[in-house]
Parts: sequence; C-alpha cells; structure tokens
Amino acid sequence: AIETRKNKVNGNPIFQEYQKAYKRLYARVASKNMTPEDFRKWSDETSRKRDQLVQNYGSLPPEDVLADFKKYLGNR
Repeated sequence: AIETRKNKVNGNPIFQEYQKAYKRLYARVASKNMTPEDFRKWSDETSRKRDQLVQNYGSLPPEDVLADFKKYLGNR
C-alpha cells in the first residue's frame, strides 16, 4: 500500500504539490499554530479540488493547471 501511494504521488505533479502543502500545514497543527478543525476543513476542501484537477489534468494545459494549483496551495 505504501509503495502504491508513493508511485501515485511521484507520477503526478498535482499530488506532489498537494503532499507538500499537506505536510506543511500538518506541521502547523503539530506545533499548535493551526487547529485540527481548521486543518480538517482545509484538507477536505483541497482534496476535492485536487481530485477535480487530476480528472481534468489531461484535457487542460498541464503547466497552467499546475501553476494555478500551486498558487491556490501557497506552494513555491
């Protein structure tokens, strides 16, 4: 299961960007700079957006989709 997840993330830049943001915000929860409830809300909303983008990733120009998602997540 871990290997499957790893391959899924490494094979799709949208999942890579999501994972970066997820880890960054989870660290905020661990250091008590963000409430678990706020993190859950963010995670639910962002997961839905991520799934929509993954479905449309092939039909839209990938650079534009990825750049917009990175901006949405606050990733560099």
